[in-house]
Amino acid sequence: MGDSQENNKGKSRDKDNYVSWTMEDTNELLHLLVDAMNRGLRDANGSLSKQNVERIILPQLNAKTKFPKTYSHYLSRMKWFRNQYNMMSTLMRNNSGFGWDPIGKTFTAHEDVWKDYLKSHPSHSKLRGKSMVDYEYLKIVVGGGVSSGNNSISVDPDDTDATTFEPENRTVGIEEFSYDPNSDTFITPNNYEPAYHPPSPNQPSPPSHPPLDSEVPIEKQNCHKRRRSEYGGSSSAVGINNQGNVLEKANMK
Repeated sequence: MGDSQENNKGKSRDKDNYVSWTMEDTNELLHLLVDAMNRGLRDANGSLSKQNVERIILPQLNAKTKFPKTYSHYLSRMKWFRNQYNMMSTLMRNNSGFGWDPIGKTFTAHEDVWKDYLKSHPSHSKLRGKSMVDYEYLKIVVGGGVSSGNNSISVDPDDTDATTFEPENRTVGIEEFSYDPNSDTFITPNNYEPAYHPPSPNQPSPPSHPPLDSEVPIEKQNCHKRRRSEYGGSSSAVGINNQGNVLEKANMK
């Protein structure tokens, strides 16, 4: 009699904890969890604390669902998330020929690939042809994945058809040009003969040359003219003094 009552109580508790989860409810919970984890609300174990779930996740979830969820319902769905992720990651990790359609949320493969896989994993038949929860989001919530940017999920290369970009063509930097004194121009090392050799650390760098069409400052022009006139004047003075000495010696004779 007592055992029967205890069993009935246990069944009653299980019934009370049971709540219907629609796919919309499940996806909404998954999105809320991803958003919370991207905002740094994980604890040291990589999950959300009960306080954060009850304070942040459940109020937003219950505002959009028909059947209110409790923390016990949350734990039940997290267990389901882990089972789904383990099953999906097994397919993606250990078997070639499978792909993931991020729009239809389905796995893709040829008929022969599916047959070979289901022979060794018969319990995974529900993965075929059915819309699944977002594998990339599951990887964040229960698989230890992280977000790599705004709305950009970090996944394995084989799990996504994301576009990749090739490196751009390399341009030559100004530091790679060589100065050619014959033409007074800078040329690339590949076109320079003889081959360009960078100076040793102890060797002073060559002086920089202004562009050919650059104007010399007026002060420098005046300086050059003044030096020429001064030099010319001093030369004339020397010449006059020499002539005077010669005439003086001639008169003495």
